[in-house]
Amino acid sequence: MRSSSLRFRLTLTYAVALVTGLVVFAVMYDVLLDRAFSVLVDQRLRATAEAAAAITDSPHLDASDRKQFARIIGVKLDGALIQSDGSVIVSSAAAVPSEIKALANSDRIQTRLLTLTPEVAGGESIRVAVSPLAMGASVKGVAVAWRADDPIQDIDRPAAIAFSVAIPIIVVLAVFAGWAITRRGLAPLADIANLASDIEASDLNRRLNAPKGDDELGQLCATFDRMLDRLQGAFERQRRFTADASHELRAPLSVIRAEADLALRKPRDGAEYRHALESIASETIRLETLIGDLLVVARADEGGASRSTFVDFSASASEAAARLQPVADAKGVHLRSWVEPGLTVLADPDSISRVPVVLLDNAVKFAPPGGRVNLIAERNGTSAILRVRDDGPGFSRAGLERATNRFWREDSARGRSGSGLGLAIARAIIEQAGGTITLANAPTGGADVTVYIPLTKP
Repeated sequence: MRSSSLRFRLTLTYAVALVTGLVVFAVMYDVLLDRAFSVLVDQRLRATAEAAAAITDSPHLDASDRKQFARIIGVKLDGALIQSDGSVIVSSAAAVPSEIKALANSDRIQTRLLTLTPEVAGGESIRVAVSPLAMGASVKGVAVAWRADDPIQDIDRPAAIAFSVAIPIIVVLAVFAGWAITRRGLAPLADIANLASDIEASDLNRRLNAPKGDDELGQLCATFDRMLDRLQGAFERQRRFTADASHELRAPLSVIRAEADLALRKPRDGAEYRHALESIASETIRLETLIGDLLVVARADEGGASRSTFVDFSASASEAAARLQPVADAKGVHLRSWVEPGLTVLADPDSISRVPVVLLDNAVKFAPPGGRVNLIAERNGTSAILRVRDDGPGFSRAGLERATNRFWREDSARGRSGSGLGLAIARAIIEQAGGTITLANAPTGGADVTVYIPLTKP
């Protein structure tokens, strides 16, 4: 048994608390028992003394009075009727102590209780009840009833012995029971420890699957399983992200290496070298753009934008439209924008400005020559709405569900080119700002992307 184990500490604490409780109970029981028994004895002594005083009003008792006196005193008490001069009228004791006789010589005799220690008793105290003994119109003595305090001690002694024997037995049995209970109660904790020690990053499929309950251990097990679910999801996303990123990086690197190998294989003229370098430069730009997108996605995984401030979202939408206007003109696409001024949101300014750029770039890319792209930014209650619509091929059924996932592309006309990170980056930035993005197809054809971002007051 390890002294540092939680089971041992709980059992020890339980045992100490139990011993303390039993000792306190035993002391209180003994005190209350003494007090209750003393009160009962005092009540009986007082009642006996008063009853004995009411037997007669004469110093001379006949045989019936003496029998009645004996019945009142009983076998557990001693009593006597004593005149004021100290002479004993009748007594149940063989000898009345002088200290009790002296009680009849008091100037003022009243019913009372007191404790005496007669010399003839060998130093043992007695409890005495005194009641005036009336003879005619005046008090001529006392009726006395007394009892030794030893019976009270005789009750205390067996109780103390019983407690001294019972408490250790109860504690030993309770310790074994507490050990078994804590062992069973802490079993989920042991399972958690064993499971945590066995789990590796490559295998997060194991779960506790403890019975659901409202107790603390049930909540702990459920929380631990949910934590494993989140960890497994994070590892799977990381693994998928690493695999997709490797796949995307491999393509431009392969082109760069192929062009370099081809150029170095044998002497070339200037035009061939220029063509190879242009191809390498193009792939390098693509690679640089892809790495920048990957960094944005990585920052999103780390927990949000680096800084949030008040951003003029209207200005960001207008700047994006102006930036993409030459691209649209070169392709023959009619780009139109309508932006309501004064749309202020709380977001990272560098990140949020990429959202309208990404959406317009996708729309212009997939719009047919001579097609149309519309951008609308306006207020709707407490939200700023950015809507980008084109008349291209639109989203497929799978694209409506998965186009904002990282590296997702399909074989349709809308998904053959690009890294598959544009909408995923836009979604991450929008969610960091507390907004949402929805994908739809316009009734007349083409994609319809709508962004909702909460408005704020600077």
